[in-house]
Amino acid sequence: MARPDADIIVVGAGPAGSAAAARLAAFGHRVLILERARFPRPRIGESLPPKVDDLLQVLGAAEAVAAAGFARMRGTVVARGGDEAPLFHPFDPAGGRRGYQVERGRFDSLLLERARALGAEVRAAAAAELGWAGPLRQVSLREGGALTARFVVDASGAAGWGARALGLRSKEPVRTVALAGYWAGCRLPELRSAGVVEATATFFEMLPDGWIWSVLRQDGLRNVTLGLDAGRVKDPEVLPLELYLDTVRASALVGPMLGPARLEGGLSAHDATWTRAERFVADGILFAGDAAATIDPLTSQGVFKAMRSGIVAASVVNTVL
Repeated sequence: MARPDADIIVVGAGPAGSAAAARLAAFGHRVLILERARFPRPRIGESLPPKVDDLLQVLGAAEAVAAAGFARMRGTVVARGGDEAPLFHPFDPAGGRRGYQVERGRFDSLLLERARALGAEVRAAAAAELGWAGPLRQVSLREGGALTARFVVDASGAAGWGARALGLRSKEPVRTVALAGYWAGCRLPELRSAGVVEATATFFEMLPDGWIWSVLRQDGLRNVTLGLDAGRVKDPEVLPLELYLDTVRASALVGPMLGPARLEGGLSAHDATWTRAERFVADGILFAGDAAATIDPLTSQGVFKAMRSGIVAASVVNTVL
């Protein structure tokens, strides 16, 4: 049998892929990461719970993340709109552990560099087709050519490359879109009813037909994301920017922050629909992170769950091989 190009090919270098690659490389396997995007790349989903520290310790990336100087927060301010007072929910009332508000481009780069430092190879390429070359898994590349491995970890994100290739991808019938914008010059409103609230807290407001989620990054920009039924965004009579601005400025919780602020760099739209693979493993391939299942971004658990699933995937693959 010909020697494979790698023991394991990891498709995607997001939090799940980098976590899986780092652990597999630490186990002594030859790991090849396929990632077509150039890092650092912009991403939403900046809020990480305190329990992510445990995963960073496992990966050996805790010191690098701590040194990056990301903003820290104690919990989430939740409001239901209208006249109901907002409430502050601390992550760790007794111990005081804090979460992170990260700049995802930098955070993802730190995880990828950790995988590389442990011996994983990174190649700028995109997976096209999944097949077999005898007993080995084969990944054809969009750029041409193909690579072989004893096992593949699909960490391609919500696109679900591997699950789609095997006909295992499903999506919720009701689609959700997230409209995200970054604001400069925001102010923290008076929220005495919620207790002592830091500017770095995560702010979440439930709306009759959607939600607003907001965090402050270390660079001073505030992410204000609006989640809505995708059908509203497709309405040709309502421009997404106008819909976004009208909704967030009118909100009871986030609106007062935006009085003196300005939107920087325009608006971006993201598919926030729940998706999943019908099963998380098939012959010679395992799905991790959003490639396995996506969750509602308002939970602020997506990056944590992606990293954890990548670590678990590495343990499973190491056991199989």
